[in-house]
Amino acid sequence: MRKITNAYNSIPGYQCFGCSQKNSIGLKMEFYEDGEEIVCFWNPEERFQGFHDTLHGGVISTLMDEMMFWTVAIILKTSGVTSKLEVKFSKPVSVSKDKLTMRARIVNVRRNLAELEAIMYNQDNVICASAKSVFFTFSPEISKEKFYYPGIENFFVENN
Repeated sequence: MRKITNAYNSIPGYQCFGCSQKNSIGLKMEFYEDGEEIVCFWNPEERFQGFHDTLHGGVISTLMDEMMFWTVAIILKTSGVTSKLEVKFSKPVSVSKDKLTMRARIVNVRRNLAELEAIMYNQDNVICASAKSVFFTFSPEISKEKFYYPGIENFFVENN
């Protein structure tokens, strides 16, 4: 498993709610490449709850969507935007007890449409949520020019 460096953090004004470490109210997700999957370990906080001690479903959806974006960025080596997202909630996530592991992978690619899936596990390795999505992906030129895609080599810079 290899840690992914968030190369987008060097862009002035970058404030992604999902992955920017600079966004004070964001999720501050970090990612790892594990073969053909992208992995994230994340600890919920009370400020992200819906019902008492339960992670908000919208936050779960955001976590899953962000996982799948990073899968496109790393595995397909391009940028993309969510065209369709379907989330299945299987078990409540406790904001005080659960430590989450999320995994995402590419299921299929047809032209510029990528089908993905992601699964969220609690600390007992029980599936709490799963998601399927379709991403509209862009050419390397458009990814770089309009979506600031930094190139795959910039996601694996060693941290000193």
